[in-house]
Amino acid sequence: AAFNLRSTALSEKDSKAAATAGATQVAQSSEPNKQVHNPSLSKLSKRVVQTAKHDLQRSRCAVACISNSSATLSDLTAYLSDEVFSVISIQDSVKALTEIVRLNPDIVIADARLEKIDGYKLCELLRQHPSFEAVPVILMFDESDQIVSKKACCSGITETLVKPFNQTDLIVKLFPHL
Repeated sequence: AAFNLRSTALSEKDSKAAATAGATQVAQSSEPNKQVHNPSLSKLSKRVVQTAKHDLQRSRCAVACISNSSATLSDLTAYLSDEVFSVISIQDSVKALTEIVRLNPDIVIADARLEKIDGYKLCELLRQHPSFEAVPVILMFDESDQIVSKKACCSGITETLVKPFNQTDLIVKLFPHL
């Protein structure tokens, strides 16, 4: 979900205003750091900034985080910047399935030890849905859990994340999937 400001985001009227205002180059006065005020350019600039902000908001990466632990969900939310990620925190693994399908996140982070449906089964079920065959799923597990790698491979888990983790550990796992 990369930020992309396309020229097609401007209307024909804005394009004409840009040409009239000389928006392809910033008009400068004889003083080196002083820009000439041009009302048409200012109005156009506001539209471009609004369009860019809208595109940026749309391009935020939606991350569904599923854990029984409110502390883990709080850590995930704190570690993931609001400007880059939109975090969806879910504590109930059964509701998680319907919420994930409804919200269509870009990445799923699930705890291995969930009540009712564990993280492995959650991933298996997601992989059966055509929309989620390729969505990255990161499984969080405790250091003491010895069977993770074999079960993770069979479940379709994309990455694993050992708990406790810090922001750097989390971003390193997420970054290749952005």
